[in-house]
Amino acid sequence: MSPLLKRHPDCDRYAASDLDPQRKDVGVPVANLNPVLAIPACESATLQYPNIARLTYQLGRAYYKANNFTAALQQFHKSADQGFAPAQSNGDQIAGRVYKIRNPEGDQEDSCGLGA
Repeated sequence: MSPLLKRHPDCDRYAASDLDPQRKDVGVPVANLNPVLAIPACESATLQYPNIARLTYQLGRAYYKANNFTAALQQFHKSADQGFAPAQSNGDQIAGRVYKIRNPEGDQEDSCGLGA
């Protein structure tokens, strides 16, 4: 079986999106995702198969749930660059959420911190 088609049981079980048509398990809504379980499982899977964008995306979801937004965005961008559609659509939405969390007063700085 091609490594691209292989299941990565722990990462898939703990972090697969319930909205991802490529998921290999039932899928977990982000509200129910447990980052304590998902992060090590998906870090291991992405180290073994760094070119499987689905796993990279799932690692990003786990980091996001753990409020590690910088790491989450890195994984979403990497997955999007690999052509993974859910990361391409969700990356911008999540970047916007992260900006709002970091700038609750709605200051005039842009998301890069360069100012208006």
